[in-house]
Amino acid sequence: MDDFLSDVMKRCIPAAAYIMFMTAAFYASAEYRGGLPVLPVNMRYVMDVMVILLAMLRVLVTADFQGLGFVARMSLIWLVPLAGIEVISMMIWLVNCPETGFIVRGTINILCAVLNVLCIAAAYYMFGEKTVWYTLGAMALTVTLVMADVMRRFGAGRVIAEYVQLLSTFAGTTGKAMEQMEMHDLMQGLGVFSMYCLFCIKDYRRYAAGFAVSAFFFSVGLKRIDVIGILMACGAGAVYNRLPYKGRRVFTVVMAALVFLFAYGYLILIKRGMYTSLMEGLGVNTMSRDHIYEFYKDFYEISPSFKGNGVRYIFKMWSDYHSLGRGLAVEDMPHNEFMTYYIELGFWGFIFWLWSNTWYRLEFVRKRFGAESLPLLIMSIIYMFLTYATDNTFFYYSINIAVYVCVTAYADRRRSGG
Repeated sequence: MDDFLSDVMKRCIPAAAYIMFMTAAFYASAEYRGGLPVLPVNMRYVMDVMVILLAMLRVLVTADFQGLGFVARMSLIWLVPLAGIEVISMMIWLVNCPETGFIVRGTINILCAVLNVLCIAAAYYMFGEKTVWYTLGAMALTVTLVMADVMRRFGAGRVIAEYVQLLSTFAGTTGKAMEQMEMHDLMQGLGVFSMYCLFCIKDYRRYAAGFAVSAFFFSVGLKRIDVIGILMACGAGAVYNRLPYKGRRVFTVVMAALVFLFAYGYLILIKRGMYTSLMEGLGVNTMSRDHIYEFYKDFYEISPSFKGNGVRYIFKMWSDYHSLGRGLAVEDMPHNEFMTYYIELGFWGFIFWLWSNTWYRLEFVRKRFGAESLPLLIMSIIYMFLTYATDNTFFYYSINIAVYVCVTAYADRRRSGG
């Protein structure tokens, strides 16, 4: 009996600690400004460090290195793009000689993103596929805490009525209460979990429950582009699964090529002033993004000689104006990662950014874990790149954490015959 209790404690305490750490991280990332205490947004990186230290403690206590090789290899598909961005930016900074604060800020952002990767590597080393459920649980708990506070402030009846209205109008009408739930980073992360559960349907009850939880909380902060992204990603995953081996190879080549064309096409449309008329012709409400794009299009040229300005340059411009009252009058961030990373990394750096976030990842996983391990990675790339077209999600916390853990778990299942 004592051995049983000891074993339960060894398993439960690290899991409970992880869920607590990640709930705090997701809540800090949500930046909810309601009736609950506010956590500083950088608290999420403190929680990353706590998870990493928890895993290090386990290694020291148990001397168990099993699984470290797998999570280390999987981490490379996220770390190489980040390292490349830093190296390219350093080369640009050496030429441009910007102020030291800008260089430090850009480097810190890269290091924080690295912490996110190491956090999930540490968690997956400790818990394996259970990391998916623990992370989903932490996200769901975060949304539940916020929802409870919103219900307390506005009343449960109003929240339910506005939720029904949100769904029935497909996010066309959002009431004041439901606006409090628009934590897009969290909701986008929950969308990733929904895709994972749909494509791991072997254990029907467990994955159906996971899908129900993730889909419900995702719908609370419903955003049309995210729904479109999930549907397109799931469609691509379904097609890929039905192709023979050679067909799958062609599929990944075509997909990567289409991403390149889509990204550069987007930039060309904006630069030539064709974006607004195209969106108006399609009847798409750009939510003032066309006005924002008009401002930023003067900051880049579609030319191999365009060298860029270094990572976080656009954030620096925005921060200088809004926090320090200096520089150009920057109304808003671009809400477009294609434009952001083209301006920051330049023509050739942007090609690396596209390659490292598509083809490099696809080939890395295929060569090491097999073509059958690719569907969720393919889906996550499509989903992420569609969010890049309308949001600055590359450094978002929750959606990236969700992608890291779900892609790792899916590859792990497939390599082990699951």
